[in-house]
This record gives sequence, C-alpha cells and structure tokens, in this order.
Amino acid sequence: MLVVVQSYSRSPDPQAQELGSPNIYFVGNQVRAENERRAVNKLAEKKGFELVGVTPLDECLPETEILGLLPCDLTPDSPAVRDVEQLTRDLQTRAVRSAQQN
Repeated sequence: MLVVVQSYSRSPDPQAQELGSPNIYFVGNQVRAENERRAVNKLAEKKGFELVGVTPLDECLPETEILGLLPCDLTPDSPAVRDVEQLTRDLQTRAVRSAQQN
C-alpha cells in the first residue's frame, strides 16, 4: 500500500498500521526542495515506514487536469511523470524480488 504524503502536512493522521496491509510505504508528493524531501523522510521514519519515492511539484500537472488528460499523455517528459515512472519500475522490481523469496 502506498501512502502519499505532502511535505507541509502532518498527514497521514490515521495510523497506517490500522489499514491492515503488511506492506505500507510512503511516497512524497509535490516536493519542491531538498528541505521538503527531508521533511517527508522524517515523517516516514517517525511513522515507521519506508519512503520509496518522491515526486516533485510540477507546473504541468494543473494543465493536464484542466484538459482532462493524463500527465503522461500531455507531458511525458515532465519531472513528475519521469519520477512516477521510475517509482513504478522500482515497485515492480521490489514485488518480483518479494515473490521470488516466498
């Protein structure tokens, strides 16, 4: 389970352990600078979860929302799209390794 968190909030307030998933990971969203990345990482550590990825604040995303398009269709080279694609590859690799160990 991925829990998406913002660097400027104290969320997620609900205890992620209560959600019932043994594999809960944090993803930082709309991160603008290194200090925000550190804040997201600190929140993940405080809650006891691994931070598996961070996506930057990307000015292209509001336009895709307004147009009703997917970001990967309108702006495939945007920083957020690239980071989400990398996160997807990383999570797929993690899932394969986990399946092979079981």
